[in-house]
Amino acid sequence: VIELVERQISERLEATVSFEDVELSLLSTFPTLTIEVVGLEVAGVGEFEGVTLASVQLLRAGVDLRTLVRDDQLLIESAAIRQPDMPLRANAAGSANSDIVKATEEDGTEVEADPGPLALRLRRYDISGGRIEYHAPDAEVSLEGLEHQGSAAIDGAIYTVSSSTTMESLTVRIAGVRFIEEAKVSVDLGAVLHADRERLELDRLRLALNELSGEASGTVAWADGKLGLDLELESDKGQSIRALVSAIPGAYAGGISGLRASGTYSIRAKVRGQLSGREDH
Repeated sequence: VIELVERQISERLEATVSFEDVELSLLSTFPTLTIEVVGLEVAGVGEFEGVTLASVQLLRAGVDLRTLVRDDQLLIESAAIRQPDMPLRANAAGSANSDIVKATEEDGTEVEADPGPLALRLRRYDISGGRIEYHAPDAEVSLEGLEHQGSAAIDGAIYTVSSSTTMESLTVRIAGVRFIEEAKVSVDLGAVLHADRERLELDRLRLALNELSGEASGTVAWADGKLGLDLELESDKGQSIRALVSAIPGAYAGGISGLRASGTYSIRAKVRGQLSGREDH
């Protein structure tokens, strides 16, 4: 199994990949085929040689073989990622250490027939203890304590996802301005993407950033260079005005230094219409 995994990785990736162990289980988990990778390390080559792209303590996934054979559908019973650490890097030329997938070469061979629409269900997945950093010349994002769980499905051109995410600390800096500083974040999402209709149906999007929180629902569509919006937005009732003022980045807060803020606010809004990509619209 280890030799098979190493061969498949080397054929597809421009990176140095190592792991402590790979385990494949079927008899004890039948009809679920389970694969587990322990101590995964991915490092760059070439320009990013020796730079770590990812290290993961444990990867585990289980595939239901009965559903695959009987219904021609890939059902992943569960997938888990434990303590992923991803220090992402990009340089001024636009190269990134995450660009590790080998380009495919056309050799003139006949292309296989289209197998038909993809049907895949991910019944349960979760990520725990995650850490992600992104560094580029004009941007920096740091994310600590990532916890993420949910489910997903692909049925042809229809993608469905339901997920919940929390972050212990999020920092975002763009062009030298810190927009978010070590904030606690939570995101609850339920959405359906119709790729063929270029339409996103947002059942729920609930976002909390420190003391500020709110939610949105509706649809977003894009076609012919236009963005169609039909959204409802609402904050939680009794939000702190002090918390809202404190969220203003320091680079823009010079004009309100010494301001005292008290009281609460609530917001409800609807956004409906089209945004055009044309400069005269």
